[in-house]
Parts: sequence; structure tokens; C-alpha cells
Amino acid sequence: MASNNLCYTDDMANEPHPWVAWAEHLQRWGLAQPIAVLLEALGPLRWVFAQFLYGGLPLLTTQPNSSQWQALLHILEDDAAQREFINLLLEEPHQ
Repeated sequence: MASNNLCYTDDMANEPHPWVAWAEHLQRWGLAQPIAVLLEALGPLRWVFAQFLYGGLPLLTTQPNSSQWQALLHILEDDAAQREFINLLLEEPHQ
């Protein structure tokens, strides 16, 4: 008897983390350094911005719970996640 695997995390394991794609795009556009500085400069205002996003996501997108939005909110709310993303931004681009 075959079992249906309904766990979405199995499919997600094959997808790259959204941060990697964002970092690559920002590096390509020359915006990695300014975004890193902006994230560091926001300080505690990151949490306020995250709360506005939580409230506004249903108005901004039809998929407010997508992995992209959740990853952005995680960066804004979690100091360790912010530091990891900034480090990723400031790494040398892979070619």
C-alpha cells in the first residue's frame, strides 16, 4: 500500500533558500552593501516595519504566507537571521 507524502518540507528541501537568490540578485545589481547598511541602521525599527508588513501583507499580495514573505519577516524579526543575511550579502559572489 503506497502512502501519500503530504509533507511540504520534503519539496522545500530541494529549493534554495530565498535569501540566497536575494543575495545573488542584490550583488548583481550592486545593492548588497547598501541593503546591508540599511538593515544594520534600522536597528529596533525592523520590528516595527515587520509588524506593518504583517498587517499589510493581505493587501500587498495574494500569498501573504509564501516562503519569500516569511523569510523577509524572519530577517526583520530575528537578530541572528539578520546577521546571517547581512553576512550572505557581503560574501564574494559565486561565479
